[in-house]
Amino acid sequence: MKALKEFVTFPLYTMVRPFSAFEDIKYGVRGRKLMILVAIIAIWIAIAAQTQYAGFIVNENDPLFMNSIRDLYGVVAVFMLFCIGNWSITSLFNGEGKLIQIMTGLAYALTPFFLSTYIAVILSRFITEQESAFYYMAISLGTFWSAFLLFAAIATIHNYTVLKTVLTMIFTVVAMAAIIFIVMMIGALLQQVYFFGYNIYLELTYRM
Repeated sequence: MKALKEFVTFPLYTMVRPFSAFEDIKYGVRGRKLMILVAIIAIWIAIAAQTQYAGFIVNENDPLFMNSIRDLYGVVAVFMLFCIGNWSITSLFNGEGKLIQIMTGLAYALTPFFLSTYIAVILSRFITEQESAFYYMAISLGTFWSAFLLFAAIATIHNYTVLKTVLTMIFTVVAMAAIIFIVMMIGALLQQVYFFGYNIYLELTYRM
């Protein structure tokens, strides 16, 4: 029971005492790796709820193009892309954090984002068009709060200064773009190899 209480309350503690919380995560004092899975599922549900159940005043999504499974793939892809990109950059910049620590830190840092999304979706069911600003305010607040927590996580886990953390975040985005480009190039290359092999197979089949 105590462990469950700690698991539920620690993300809230992270929101108000980020540097202390991420220090505990770094040295394994507090924080659970299970939060990685919880955060991914929570964000997936938050995105699905926002696209499917937000009030019609703020919801312009076409139901015909909604796909929760695709959203899940997207959440996992972006989550892992950031973690791998940050880990690759911080390895070059003498960062102290391990990949699992980056993943755990990111998971806890995303708490305000999915909580604010839940609140905004519920709020959107009762507001008028003139009050829609409260919906966007809740989303923006959660996003900026999570961005600050992520900054605190990177700075604490890797033992960086403010300037080095900012540079690391910028280079992480560059690394993410580079990874996407490499994956697309490999995918295109494999596709070309497949079609080349398939055409050879067809040619041999016709000649036989």
